[in-house]
Amino acid sequence: MSTLVALACFVVASAIPVPADAARVRCNQKTLPKLMKNEGFSAPPNFKAVVLKVKFNNARNKVVSWTAYDYNGTSDDRTWNAASSIKFMAAIGALQRTRSLGFAPSAEVTFRGKKKVVTTVRKLVEDAIIDSNNIAYNRLVQLAGFDRLHSKVLVSRYGIADTSLMKAYQQGDWTAAGESIQLREAPEIQLRQGKKKRTIPASIGKLKRNCHSSVCTDLRDIAEAVMTLMIQEQVPAGRSFGLHRTDLDLIRKAMMEDRSRGNEFVDNLRRGLDLKQARFFSKPGYSENWYSSVSYIYIKGRPEAWVVAMAGKPDRDALNSAARIVGKLIRNRRL
Repeated sequence: MSTLVALACFVVASAIPVPADAARVRCNQKTLPKLMKNEGFSAPPNFKAVVLKVKFNNARNKVVSWTAYDYNGTSDDRTWNAASSIKFMAAIGALQRTRSLGFAPSAEVTFRGKKKVVTTVRKLVEDAIIDSNNIAYNRLVQLAGFDRLHSKVLVSRYGIADTSLMKAYQQGDWTAAGESIQLREAPEIQLRQGKKKRTIPASIGKLKRNCHSSVCTDLRDIAEAVMTLMIQEQVPAGRSFGLHRTDLDLIRKAMMEDRSRGNEFVDNLRRGLDLKQARFFSKPGYSENWYSSVSYIYIKGRPEAWVVAMAGKPDRDALNSAARIVGKLIRNRRL
């Protein structure tokens, strides 16, 4: 975030575009834990949380303010397993690159590795976000291009420079198909739509990242990315991912789909809010006993929107109480 945000944990719309070297710092670490404690909250093991709030003008076409509530300084902690909660970021990068080459999500995409794989861009996005398919996620990173993804999407201007997508998920099946564990490596990729074709040469990303795990990220990055995605129409161009409307709708719809598992967080946010007008767009993740999720919340008739991101152990019910309480705080306008 910009220097103004760093000093005040608050930003007016004119300051939302941030320079490439802007530093992101913790903001407002006291309000959220205090309010949750007053509601009787007892944190589960390794609990982390952040709530972002944006306020719009009356026409809801411009951001007036941007505020972050951090739970005891945990939102920039990277010592946890984010699992599937970051998969939408790969989708953003893949759709950006596909569109820059002149193709829509309906385009056929062929990965010409040791085993040829033919699918569509749309299917990769839906499989990765709705079904949380790990192989589809790996393919999205390859399609996005490692260097392009980490220099054009996961950057300071969007508040997400602390995220790196480094190694494949579901590595046994992935390597059995002849692919490298390192997502830096991508085979030749061909895009085709009607009579139009484009071939992307095989590549190995060169950018250095300070990450030695499959993924390195924090809750603030995840929350910032979701907020930027969901309010693209209301932010200036310098703060926008610039996704084509069709591509934007594809990701949003995928994040709004009901899932066969992983909805505990959203279900409890919904119970706490207890408002029929509320709409939720989310992406959960679960691995190594870490359950995490992020949700954008829009309430018809209100001039604000929220992103709530949390992580904790030991199971998929770890965030139930926290989600209900934060939902209640939002309903009662205490955040």
